[in-house]
Amino acid sequence: MALVAQFLTLAGALKRVKSEDSSMVILINTELALTLSNLLFMLGVQATGDEWTCSLVAMCLHYLHLVTVSWLCANTLYTYSRLVSPQSKPSLLFYTLITWTIPALLVYVCRLVDKDGYETRRYCWMSLERGMLLPFMVPVSILITTSTVLTVAGLRLATKTQCDRERRSLTVTAALLPMFSSVWFLSVLALDNTHSIVFPLVYVVANAFLNWFVLVVCLPSSGNGRGQDEDDLEDDLEDDLLYDEQAVTKDDHTLLLQPELYIVQPRDDYELQMDPICTISS
Repeated sequence: MALVAQFLTLAGALKRVKSEDSSMVILINTELALTLSNLLFMLGVQATGDEWTCSLVAMCLHYLHLVTVSWLCANTLYTYSRLVSPQSKPSLLFYTLITWTIPALLVYVCRLVDKDGYETRRYCWMSLERGMLLPFMVPVSILITTSTVLTVAGLRLATKTQCDRERRSLTVTAALLPMFSSVWFLSVLALDNTHSIVFPLVYVVANAFLNWFVLVVCLPSSGNGRGQDEDDLEDDLEDDLLYDEQAVTKDDHTLLLQPELYIVQPRDDYELQMDPICTISS
């Protein structure tokens, strides 16, 4: 169910994306990292046959989850920068380089510091027993705190300037960050408690809810703002209608000035005889 929502979100975002639509570009990158992490989790989390392969899967999962959180925080930072200086347009290339490279460096450092930090015996992911929660929870906590501060400041600016689209984007991102972190933590609990069906079931439901929430809330909010082409088209239609109304009014006025309209033509006997019949029929 989660993958269906992710593919639908990607398809809808790719269909609506434009060269200057920054919100859609950020949504595509976020959803791409989220979809890849979900696919890798489903297909490779139980690949414990080879230790090196299992470690690689765990590192990729760690990396993709950090990329997702980084993009959510980048969306908050981008929206806030647009509110501070509406005339400027921050470069998305900078955000792309930061969000896709910094998590890779962090995962590489974690691997060098603790080579046995990832779980490779029962599953291919982080281990509660080996202390690998800190390399994920610490940067995520920092990003959530930073995003919360920027969201509060951005909401104040958006309220003053009446920027409904930016206010909606900040609110949704502020809700998605803790939701995604909770789903990640539930995945670790589900893998550590396979003897019970409670935690796996809770994880499946929470993961599906998160991805359908992204589809329902994020995609329409990014597409609510109408493009300039649609506004220009509506303006042209309104101008055409106004011109037609003016033309019709002018023609009616010209016709009313013609004296031929006020000359009553003589009617023959047949028409006079048909008048009572037409009146009764009506």
